[in-house]
Amino acid sequence: MDTGSGPSADPEVETLSRFYVLCSPPPGAPPAPAIDGGTCPAVPFAGLDVNDDAQLQRWSCTRTSIEPTARTVMIAGLPAATPHRFAVVAEDLAGNRSAVTYAGDCVSPRAINDFWEEYRRQGGQAEPGACSVGGVGMGRSAGGGGLLLGLLGLGWALRRRRSR
Repeated sequence: MDTGSGPSADPEVETLSRFYVLCSPPPGAPPAPAIDGGTCPAVPFAGLDVNDDAQLQRWSCTRTSIEPTARTVMIAGLPAATPHRFAVVAEDLAGNRSAVTYAGDCVSPRAINDFWEEYRRQGGQAEPGACSVGGVGMGRSAGGGGLLLGLLGLGWALRRRRSR
């Protein structure tokens, strides 16, 4: 869920302690009853007491609260192709919590493979932190050839300087 981009210039954000990201259905729960022709879970947060920690945890999409400067939240454990409705509850430094704010329309999560997972699936064996950019276009000898040309140019320049 993208909550914007870049650091916030809003002074009110500096008084926030954290966010709670809520979703319906929550991770691990069976799909909720649908409305709108079966495309969207019914709105479950109408009677939610935001000051009840147990209720917040029941609907929480994440195991912990989110820092107030976060702009993107990665939520794991939601089944792909199941419509979800998301909401946010903010908490200030004094512990006061906001009303539930809905975060847009219903969306269906998509399963994704990041680069590393895809690399491993295709048989890649490099360890984290390794990078090799050989074999495409120039080949391995290009670096050695460039070094050789550089040394030849340096030698020529030094020889020419001595001959003056």
